[in-house]
Order: sequence, then C-alpha cells, then structure tokens
Amino acid sequence: MSEADTLPGLFTASYRGQEFFVPDTSSAPGRRTLEYLYPGIDRPDYDDFGLLPADIYVDALVIGDDYIAQAKALEAAFNTPGPGTLIHPWLGAMTVMMLEPAEILFSARELGAARVSATFRRIDAGAAIAASIVSTAATLIAAASSVGDAASALAAAPEDATISAVQSLAAGRSARVAGAVWTGLQSGAAASAIAAVAA
Repeated sequence: MSEADTLPGLFTASYRGQEFFVPDTSSAPGRRTLEYLYPGIDRPDYDDFGLLPADIYVDALVIGDDYIAQAKALEAAFNTPGPGTLIHPWLGAMTVMMLEPAEILFSARELGAARVSATFRRIDAGAAIAASIVSTAATLIAAASSVGDAASALAAAPEDATISAVQSLAAGRSARVAGAVWTGLQSGAAASAIAAVAA
C-alpha cells in the first residue's frame, strides 16, 4: 500500500506490519473504581484500583485489487500469539495484545474492499510482561499471607471493624471463608505447588 493509494479522509495504520486504512478509531481511558453501598447509609464509599487497561478500538478497511490477500495477511497477524506492534494513525506506535477476536467482513456490495473491526489492549514492552508473569506466583504467595493475617484479625473481632449488624455477619462469614482458604494454602501440596511455580 503506497501513499498514492491513500484515499481522502482515511489514514494508514498497521498491525504486525500489515497495513490497513482507518476511518474511525476510539479508546477507553479511565480508572478502575469500585463502589460500596451499605444498608442504612446514604454515602457510598469508593476504592481506586488504578488505571483501566488501555483498550483501542479500530474500524478499518483493506482496499485494492488484492484486498482478499491483504485480509488473509491481516488474519494471520491477528492469529499470531503474543504482543505485537500497532502503528496507530493518531497515537503512534504501541505494543498491544488482542484479547478478543477481530472481525473481517466481506460483502458482495463492496467488492474490492473488506471491513475489519479489532480491539487491542495497550501493554508494556514484552520484557515487562515476562517479568510480571514470572513474579505472579510470588505475588500470590504474599497476597495469601496478607489474606491470612487479615482473616485472623477480622475473626478476632469483626464487630470492631463494621458499622451494622448486616456488615458484621458478612465480615464474620468472610473471615471464616478466608481462614479456610488460608488453611488450604498452608497445606503441603498447595504450598509446594505455589513454591514450584515461583521458583
């Protein structure tokens, strides 16, 4: 696809080196928040869990006499595992993963063109991903220890940390469930399995 092929009003983008035209694209920035609603209390509470995953939505076209071959090449790029490079017409180059299937549409009413819809999730470079995967098991072990400590504290006096009878009952049940999970994690088989993954 050359600059001479570019149609008015369309910008060129590419994924894993396969080019396509982009009439429309959008992204979904924001933060992950969780709202807590309590019985008998008018004011909700919120927890901020950090940035939302950065998803990029692309509606694209492949156009030309070889549009079927272009669509097949783009399909192969979509089917390739692992992170890839998306050259976005407005946001530039970024490393992305495909978390859901793309859609390639052929129509008898649009011979010479195929429509493509894809959702990409922007991620850090591959080295950071590999490091986070390796450290996941260690993080799980640390989190399990924290859950055990929290369960012990909550089980000792759940009513001290709650403001209503309903919350007190829920806190007591949560403490029992967390305690059971923690006991299971401390068993030899679970601990050795987690340690093996972390090694």
